[in-house]
Amino acid sequence: MSRSFQEKSSWVTFVAVVVAFGFYFAVSLPGATVDIRPHQVFRFAGFVVICIGVFVPGNFAFTHALLGAWVLAQLVETGSQLWLYRREA
Repeated sequence: MSRSFQEKSSWVTFVAVVVAFGFYFAVSLPGATVDIRPHQVFRFAGFVVICIGVFVPGNFAFTHALLGAWVLAQLVETGSQLWLYRREA
């Protein structure tokens, strides 16, 4: 099955973002696990970003929260494009 150029470049983008920012966040942020249910993810993420912006002095934590939101948005966009490519194939 032949894949289009757009689909191939979307796969490259998706994998590159996962690898690059996965490594970046694994190295730069402290390892802490939180038990979050799947239906609470968006509410929890919004709450965390607001709390970081209000209660944490300095820009380090807030910058990483915004960067994490951007990475998540990029992965969702690219993942949805890939899903649509496969659905139409």
